[in-house]
Amino acid sequence: MDSKRPTSGVNLPTINLSNLSYLKCDTKGKKRPTSFFYWRLYFVTTGNLIVDYDDQILQVHAGEYCVIKRLQDHLLETRELPVKFLLVEFSCQEADTAFLSTLLNQTHQASDEQLDLLEKIFSNCQCGDANLVNGEISLLEVPVFQIQLMIIYFLELLYLTNYKKQPIMFIESGKLSKEYSRELINEVIHFMEKNLSENITIKELAKHFFISPTSLKKFFKEDTGYSLINYFRTLKMEQAKLWIREDDQLFTTIAQNLGYESIHQFSKTFKRYTGLSPTTYKKSIQSIDEQFDSLL
Repeated sequence: MDSKRPTSGVNLPTINLSNLSYLKCDTKGKKRPTSFFYWRLYFVTTGNLIVDYDDQILQVHAGEYCVIKRLQDHLLETRELPVKFLLVEFSCQEADTAFLSTLLNQTHQASDEQLDLLEKIFSNCQCGDANLVNGEISLLEVPVFQIQLMIIYFLELLYLTNYKKQPIMFIESGKLSKEYSRELINEVIHFMEKNLSENITIKELAKHFFISPTSLKKFFKEDTGYSLINYFRTLKMEQAKLWIREDDQLFTTIAQNLGYESIHQFSKTFKRYTGLSPTTYKKSIQSIDEQFDSLL
C-alpha cells in the first residue's frame, strides 16, 4: 500500500510495505535470503547479525540496523547465539532511490525515538491471528488503516536515519530543526517555531526580518529545499501529531492553538499530511499503547 504523505511536506520516499518478520536464529552459520526483489531493513534486537555482500561485511549489533538495496545479493551469518532481528521488506519508486542510497553500506544506531517507531510498526501487526514470532506477517491480515500508520512510522524512521548524518537539533516539542549556513534562515525557522498559533504570511516574515519577500523566498528555498509556506505547515502538523500522541487536548483546541479557523480546516490539512484523520490517528495510537507495552 502506498504512503499518503504529500509531496508538499517533508521530502520522503513513496513506499510499499511487502513483508514484516521477526526472526530468531538458534544455529550458527550462513544463509542466503530466498529473494532479493525488495529493499530490506534488518534491525537486530539480540546478538550480532553479520551481513556479507560485495566483499563488504557489516556487523549489526543489538540496537542497530542496516539497509540493503533491491537486487543486492547478500549472506546473513550468525556466530554467537541466539540472534533475533526484525526484517522489513519494502519497495519504492525509482525517483526515491537517491534518498535511500544515502543509508547504504553502514550500520545505524537506533535512537530512542527510532526504537519507538520500530516498536509501533511491528505492534500494528499484532492483530487477528497474525503471529510475529519466528515467521512472516501477512499484511493481508492487517487492517488498511494500520498499514497506513505503519508506513507513516517507517517513513519517519527513514527520515531520521537520513538526517542523523547532518547538523540537527531536536527541540523540546519534538520537531526536527536543522542548522543552516545562513543565520537568517535559522532565525526565520526559530521565529516560525515560536509562532505556530499564528498564520504568518511571507510578507509579514519579510517585514519582520527587514528583507524583501522575493529575497527571503529565494534564500529559504536555496538553504532548505522547501518553500516557506510548506515548511511552516509541516511544523504545525508535526506539533499536532505530538499533541495528539502525548496530550489530552480536544481537536478543536489543537486546531485553535495552531491557528486554524475551524476544526474542518485542521482535519482536512492533517489528513492530507498524514493520510489519516485526527480521530483515526489518535485511535490507532491508543490501540497500540493499550495492547502492547513493549515489543523490543
